[in-house]
Amino acid sequence: MARRSKEVAQAQPVSAFDRALQTSAAETAGHPAAPAAAAAPAPTRSRSKKDKREARKAAGAITEVDTAKAIKERSKQIGLGTRYGGDRKILWGVTAGFACLAILAPIAIIVALNRPSAQQVNDLVDTRLASSGTSFPKGQAVAWSGQVARTWGTWDEKDQSGMREALMSQYLSQGMDSNAGWNGKGKQTVTFVSVNSEPRVLNDTHALVDVTYQTDAGVWRCMTLSEFAYKPGGFSDNAPYAFALAANPTPVACAPRTGAPALPDVKDPTIGQNDAVSAEKLTSDFFPGFFAAWAASDRATLGQYVTTDATLIGLGGAFESSPLPIISGVTLPTPMTAEGVSRAGDPTARWNANVSVTWTIPGTQTQVAASYKVELRKDGNQWFVTKEPEPLMQMPGLSGQSISGTTKDASAAGAGAPTK
Repeated sequence: MARRSKEVAQAQPVSAFDRALQTSAAETAGHPAAPAAAAAPAPTRSRSKKDKREARKAAGAITEVDTAKAIKERSKQIGLGTRYGGDRKILWGVTAGFACLAILAPIAIIVALNRPSAQQVNDLVDTRLASSGTSFPKGQAVAWSGQVARTWGTWDEKDQSGMREALMSQYLSQGMDSNAGWNGKGKQTVTFVSVNSEPRVLNDTHALVDVTYQTDAGVWRCMTLSEFAYKPGGFSDNAPYAFALAANPTPVACAPRTGAPALPDVKDPTIGQNDAVSAEKLTSDFFPGFFAAWAASDRATLGQYVTTDATLIGLGGAFESSPLPIISGVTLPTPMTAEGVSRAGDPTARWNANVSVTWTIPGTQTQVAASYKVELRKDGNQWFVTKEPEPLMQMPGLSGQSISGTTKDASAAGAGAPTK
């Protein structure tokens, strides 16, 4: 029996615990652990409980050193993942957003509470406008100034009726000289007054208004009126303003009337060579009849000269001429594109003729000369006016401006065509 027990003990397989103990002991000694199949045979005697406890304690001491570093590294990685990874990242973002809102919300409330209302903005604008003088009644001041200028500039030392003082009193502020600067000597009558329509506004109640007037001696003089505007008490808000002189009318220099010694040239890339042949035909056959009908506002006759879509008003008989108006100085520049290409053959092109017209005032021998720009459209060999004649921006020849080409040049080039 004892022998059989010994054989059984020798044939007993190595436990997992023993294999682990052998592996740890081999790694500690610097030798790789032997495979389980090649492990040393089990001891011939069974272990007691005390031996097993000591083996476990030894195995723990052996592996404690090797596993401490791995456990520490793993704990570090787990801590980082827990702090920054996964849902924690979203949580941090949400927390940061709420923090920003907590900071900005009070600022937004403060701004909202201090933001001016629409009424406050309107009141501020009205105040600024008033302080800048834009509320000054300029139109009413201009109309009032004409009356003042005519009354102030007319005087006669022989008139002792006090009429001028009575008339001037309605224009003067309290404390001003009743003659408003005139010393009571001499005689003068204002025959014409022209008031500048743009007063120099100083504030909402004061402005300077420039006036030009002509006397019965034919002399032109200029002065500036210092005016005060106010709303008289007892009247509604929409009542007209009242005015008063804030100072005596002040003589000032008039604008120089020397004329321009030389006007600048007028350059237009869409104006080409003069079609002198057509211009000559228009002078003799077209414009005399057209301008006569236009001066008389004769619609029936005008229908022969204008396009079907044009309606001309004319002069209403103010310069109805008998004989017919005298036509001269007609030039007919060829229309060009912006690139300088002639549009002479384009039926949609518009021709702008420069025409000098001499009018005879009805019932007199008085004549006046004027220059017009007439827009024409050419339909085959016929010409038609497309709209009312207009004043020229600048008469040809005043600055050396001229239409290139002559009748001879145009004829040689074959420019133009007879009218009809």
